[in-house]
Amino acid sequence: MANNDSRPKSCFLLRVHGVVQGVGYRALVASIAKKHGILGYVKNLEDGSVEVKAFGTAADLELFMEEINVSYDGGPSVFSIEKTLAPIDNSSPSKFETVW
Repeated sequence: MANNDSRPKSCFLLRVHGVVQGVGYRALVASIAKKHGILGYVKNLEDGSVEVKAFGTAADLELFMEEINVSYDGGPSVFSIEKTLAPIDNSSPSKFETVW
């Protein structure tokens, strides 16, 4: 269950590779983020991958990463997720959004 503490404890910058554009993956990621109280964004990158910047507790972020690592027939299929710890600064977001 998501932690109700609004102060993020960790920040992950994720790069998701696979069949993740044009298949509803960003909407799925946003839905999972809201479920876990994750703040940040998801956006498509020009190389066909998806970038996710996610702020939350370490436990919530790990659950979030597990749930976005999906593979559905005819839908998104994640091949790999690169994770980098990112610094938390005073510009932490107040919501999770899809960036167009």
